[in-house]
Amino acid sequence: MMNITYFNDGNKFKQKITPILEGDYPTLARNALLFSITEGITAGKYLKAAPLMMAVNKKEKIDLVSVMTPPGRPLVISNSSKESIDFLIDDLKSKKVHLDGVLGPVEETDYFSSKWGSLTNSDIKLIMNEGVYLLEKVIFPVGVKGNLKLAMKEDLEIVSQLYMKFIEEVLPNDPSDVNDVKESVKRGIGNKYYYLWIVEDIPVALVGGGGFADKFAKIAPVYTVLEHRKNGYGSAAVAELSKQFLCDGNPFCCLFTDLSNNNSNSVYQSIGYKRVGTLKQNKFIKREY
Repeated sequence: MMNITYFNDGNKFKQKITPILEGDYPTLARNALLFSITEGITAGKYLKAAPLMMAVNKKEKIDLVSVMTPPGRPLVISNSSKESIDFLIDDLKSKKVHLDGVLGPVEETDYFSSKWGSLTNSDIKLIMNEGVYLLEKVIFPVGVKGNLKLAMKEDLEIVSQLYMKFIEEVLPNDPSDVNDVKESVKRGIGNKYYYLWIVEDIPVALVGGGGFADKFAKIAPVYTVLEHRKNGYGSAAVAELSKQFLCDGNPFCCLFTDLSNNNSNSVYQSIGYKRVGTLKQNKFIKREY
């Protein structure tokens, strides 16, 4: 017997799904996106519209976890059986839920996309294949100038500008506007989330990250100012912040990369990150005929 539970309370959702998403370090890293979105919901990050938080139960056990933070963001899904995906799709379709896209493990994402595309007369566009990387020991780059500085409230403008440039370059399909970014950055600075790499008093790179209940730390975003690239500033910033998180007691750090960007993937591997999985994001485009 199967059923689906919808949650209105982010804390109850978090409590219910955490045991399902936990596992060894690679499993935790692959589920880090679901963890971080859930943390964002409980922190009041997504206020424009109520998030969808769902769990598909199969034989009285959760088989699929899914969350969506509208407007404009994809449905994020966990590892699951095809039977649970079918059940979720039927339920979403019956409730006339609009989906812009789906993001999750490759096999599950492709299966969901094929089914949803057929049901809704939609084409499927690949947005990104993302590499999931894990680090337990940092390898520091040699000879890189500068130092890592925790962003403070007086850095709001520069951090917002760099984060907006990151979205425009790396996440062009993200629906965030300037006001969304500024509010998010303001909240993040208050939570000691954002850092700047400083060279001769000039901020040349932005990096962000946070720990999750001592289970792991997740690094994002990472952005180096265009004219300051090829100097190792981004990798140095990630290495230094990763070291801080490990020293704070997090057993490992993780991050996500665009697998089509060979440079960033090789840079992260050079400082100790190892690839442990792949996520895929597809977009649904309604056919006009």
